[in-house]
Amino acid sequence: LLQQTEQIRQQRGLMIEALSAFKNLSIYPSAANFILIRTHEISADDVFISLKNQGVLIKNLSAQGGLLSNCLRITIGTADENQSLLNALTVALNPS
Repeated sequence: LLQQTEQIRQQRGLMIEALSAFKNLSIYPSAANFILIRTHEISADDVFISLKNQGVLIKNLSAQGGLLSNCLRITIGTADENQSLLNALTVALNPS
């Protein structure tokens, strides 16, 4: 259990660093096994749909409105799962 917890902490730090490179996202601090992000210039609904179409599932919190408007929740996974999410997110945030 301790090894799994350490792996989640490590991957969370790497994901926060990688997500910070996206100019159209706000990343909120987290001590949990997920990261809350807010999208700018493109709706969270559109990002969610694009990710889903690419086979990546995350939680869309936008429908709750208020402070969670345009927010998505990303659960920390394995290094490979996290890289797949980052690849899909790059596509979702840069539609052609």
